[in-house]
Amino acid sequence: GFFAASVNPLLVLFVADLFPASVRASAVGLWQTSQQLGGVASNALASAVLTSAGWRAVFSRSGAIVLSFAPLLAIAFMMTAPPKHAETPSPAPLSDDKREVSSIEAGTADAPSQVPDTSTSAAVADPTIATSAPELAQSP
Repeated sequence: GFFAASVNPLLVLFVADLFPASVRASAVGLWQTSQQLGGVASNALASAVLTSAGWRAVFSRSGAIVLSFAPLLAIAFMMTAPPKHAETPSPAPLSDDKREVSSIEAGTADAPSQVPDTSTSAAVADPTIATSAPELAQSP
């Protein structure tokens, strides 16, 4: 019921992570098809057990079938689990340019040894575009 419906998307993600992209769609499709066929087969089996052994046997036998797959599921999880103490690769050393940028971003950069003079603007430095205040006032 509720738990089977909520675990289905997680199992689809699990199956999708096990296979490379080239066969992922086929693997997920096979998984979904097996779920549907399993539902049809389990209803037929449960009906046969119900008529022959009663309703209590339906639960005990279906529980035994599910428990018989528990070791296989545990082995599958252990084989696909990442190692617990996997080493994290160390980052590549930074070049001088990248080190300077990262220190500026972190706010730990040293003051530059030569500070450019920004007291003059491009308009003052270029006499062709330099205008004085009285000329601006006289323009129409």
